[in-house]
Amino acid sequence: MHNEPLLIMLRRFTGRILESGLLILLVALGVGAASAGVSISLNSASYAADLRSRASYHEIAVSVPSQADTMEEPVIRKPTTDTTILTYADLSAAELLPAVDFAYIENPVRLSFVNEAVIERDAERRAQMEQIITSETAEDSKAEVPEGPPESMRMDAEDLEEAAQDSSIIIARIEELSGSSVSSEYFTSRALQTTFGSLFSTEDYQGTESVIILGHTAAQLLLSDGMTTGELIGKRLLTRTGYVTIVGILPPDGSSSDSRYYAPYQDTAASLGFTGIRRSSMGTVLRFYVTDEQELDATAEQLENWFTSQFGENQIVISNPKSEADQLIARNSSIGILMLLLSGAGLFIAAINVSHMLISRAMRMRRHVGILMALGSSRGSIRRLFTWESLGITGIGTLFGALFAIPLNASMQQAMSIQTDSWWAIALGAILSAVLILLFSLVPIMQYTRIQPADAMRNA
Repeated sequence: MHNEPLLIMLRRFTGRILESGLLILLVALGVGAASAGVSISLNSASYAADLRSRASYHEIAVSVPSQADTMEEPVIRKPTTDTTILTYADLSAAELLPAVDFAYIENPVRLSFVNEAVIERDAERRAQMEQIITSETAEDSKAEVPEGPPESMRMDAEDLEEAAQDSSIIIARIEELSGSSVSSEYFTSRALQTTFGSLFSTEDYQGTESVIILGHTAAQLLLSDGMTTGELIGKRLLTRTGYVTIVGILPPDGSSSDSRYYAPYQDTAASLGFTGIRRSSMGTVLRFYVTDEQELDATAEQLENWFTSQFGENQIVISNPKSEADQLIARNSSIGILMLLLSGAGLFIAAINVSHMLISRAMRMRRHVGILMALGSSRGSIRRLFTWESLGITGIGTLFGALFAIPLNASMQQAMSIQTDSWWAIALGAILSAVLILLFSLVPIMQYTRIQPADAMRNA
C-alpha cells in the first residue's frame, strides 16, 4: 500500500514514454539555454575584471608606423610619409609624466635552435639547391630554389656530435622558442625575481655575450633526461646564431610568459652612432606603464605631443589599449545581458509549458488520486507522488541541459573572444534554472491536490 503511489508514477512515466521524453527535452532546452546565458553574463564580467588587471591594459606602447602591424596591442593607425626609429634614450619621456610608473622596452625576438632534425633538413635543402644549380635546365626552370641557412650558421652531424659531448652545452629538442628583448625596467615593473640564477647585470646589457632568462615552462622544454631545473643555469644553448648562456629562470605565474625567454635589450642604433636621420629597420617599441587607468587617455595624449615635438608629425604610433579594451568590454557586456534576457525568456516559456503538461498529466489521474485518498492516502503522500515525478523529470532534464550548455557556451565564448573557465557558471545556471522549473511545476500541483476525494472520483 505504501509503495502504490510510486508504482503508479512509474507506470505512468513508462506508459507515456513519448510525453515524458518531451518533458525532459523541454526542461533540457530551457536549462541549457539559461545555463549558457548565465555563464556568458558572469564570464563577461569576470573577463572584464581580468582584462583591466592585466599589465598590457596599463601599457601605452610607442612605435614607428612600420611596426604597428606586428604589435599585439590595439593601435591607433596614422598615415606616414617619413620613417624613424626609437632608442632607449627616448624612455626619458617618462620623466616628464608623473602618471607613468615605469618605462621599458619589450621587443619580440625568437631563438632558432640547432639539433639533429634541423641539420638533416638543412642537408636536404643544400642537396636540392645543388641539384637545381647543376641541372642542365636550371636556367629555364621555374622551380623555386629552397633557401638554406647562411654559411656561418651551418653545422653538420659531426659538429653536432662534438657539441653534444660537452656537458656545458644543451642540444634543444625543440626547434624554436619565442621571447622578448627587454630593458632592465621590465623586470622592475612586474616585480619579477628569479627562482634560479639572477636577472641581467649591467654587463649583460652592454656586453657582447648572448645570455637569456627562461620562463618556467620554457625551462622545462629544455631539460635533458635526469636534469633538474636549477642545473640549467650556466648551460649554453646551441642556436643558429651561436651559443646562448642561460643566466636565470623565472617562477611560474600562469601566463603566456611562462613559455617565453628574455634577452637583454641592446640599443643597436645608439651603439652604432646613428644620429639625425634614423632608419625604420632598426626601430624599437617603447612601453609606458600607468597604474591608474583613469590617467591612460591623458598620458597617451601627452606622449603623442612629446614624440611629435621630437620627431615631427606622423612619425610615431601611439597604442593605448584602454580605449579598445573598453569597447570590447562594453560589447561583451551588452551581448552577455542580451543572452541572459533571451535565455531567461526561453527558460520562462519552458517552465510554463512543463507546468501545463504536468497539470494535464495530473488531471488524467483524478480518479486514481480520489481512490488513493479514499483508501487512506494523505494529501501529503499525494503531493509527494507528484513531487517525485517533477523531481525526476527536472533532474534528468537538468543533467542533459547542463551537458548541452557546455558546447553552446564554448562556441559563444569563442565568438566573443572570452577565455575563462566556465564550468562553475554553467553549474550555477543549471541549479537556478532547475529550481525555477521545479517551482513552476509544484505550485499548480499543490493547488490541485486540495480537491476532495468524492469530487475527484465524480469529475474524473
